[in-house]
Amino acid sequence: MFYRTIVLGAAFTIVAAVLPVAALGQSIEGTVRGSDGKALKDAEVRVEGKDRKIVATTKTDTRGHYSSTRLSAGVYKISVVLGGAVQSSVNVKTAVNNSRVDFDLKPAVAKKVKHYVWVPAPTGSHMGSGWVEVDDAGNAAPGASNIQTASGELARDMMRRSTNPSTKP
Repeated sequence: MFYRTIVLGAAFTIVAAVLPVAALGQSIEGTVRGSDGKALKDAEVRVEGKDRKIVATTKTDTRGHYSSTRLSAGVYKISVVLGGAVQSSVNVKTAVNNSRVDFDLKPAVAKKVKHYVWVPAPTGSHMGSGWVEVDDAGNAAPGASNIQTASGELARDMMRRSTNPSTKP
């Protein structure tokens, strides 16, 4: 009998400790950094449900930190809004654990796009055709091709000056 009392007392203690935490629901927190990489103060962070209803709205503090609590488990869209325009957003699925979403509003470094054109093989040459890199204006990029072309007159002149007697005309 005494054993049942201890077991039931322990079970009620565990339930009493877990229920208040579960009643609070899930939370989503994180930081927002501006385009300069520093913490962004007073940025609006919106939490929207699947039905696009705004569930919560909060502002970042001086350290760029935000927190939204008492959310039920589910999928939410978290958005950072500056000047009425959404700067960044992400979908988050909350589960048993609390979620952390950090935003960095630095612009992404644009990758340099390379342009190539197909150059056919020159007539009378054993050199194959191939792709050559060009700039935005269509000019061959420096060092893009290691082949120098010359006129037919230059080739004939080189043949005349050849020291191999079997190739003289």
